[in-house]
Amino acid sequence: MLDAVELARLPAAGSSWDDAAAEYETSTSALLAESAYGSAEGDATFLSHGGQALTLEVYRQHAADEASAGVGRRRTAFVIP
Repeated sequence: MLDAVELARLPAAGSSWDDAAAEYETSTSALLAESAYGSAEGDATFLSHGGQALTLEVYRQHAADEASAGVGRRRTAFVIP
């Protein structure tokens, strides 16, 4: 939703659609690259020879991070031992 607002803002400010699209793509490319890197790293971890253990450690670390940040208790379908 915010993406649409950001993209619509540029032509409303007087930019052409082509210029607006180019500026929007430039501004979001860093965010997309960061997401792609994280996804590739997750795939490599999951598919490695120790993938199950590494994946479990990631879940444990997320749970610890949430606990230390004071994130409210969530109800989940599974428990991380």
